[in-house]
Amino acid sequence: MQSDGNAIINIRDNSFNPTSVTILAGKTVTWNWTGSNQHNVTFDNVAVGNSVSQTTGTFPKTFATAGTFTFYCSIHGKAVMTGTITVQ
Repeated sequence: MQSDGNAIINIRDNSFNPTSVTILAGKTVTWNWTGSNQHNVTFDNVAVGNSVSQTTGTFPKTFATAGTFTFYCSIHGKAVMTGTITVQ
């Protein structure tokens, strides 16, 4: 967690780090690609919005409402790469 209340999740080769974060409503989670394999961020709730598949770059997502949001990499599947955002 950053001092401003936002969070960063690093996408390494076949893992999210950390796998879960808790933020306040109105804050942003940024996924940061740090490995060499192609990955994406896909939400169980498609209305949240998904990232494209990529090997570098970032994907920022601001969460306006409280809830629990599960995500995974659709390339590698839920059994390999999954995580949770808890918004309070």
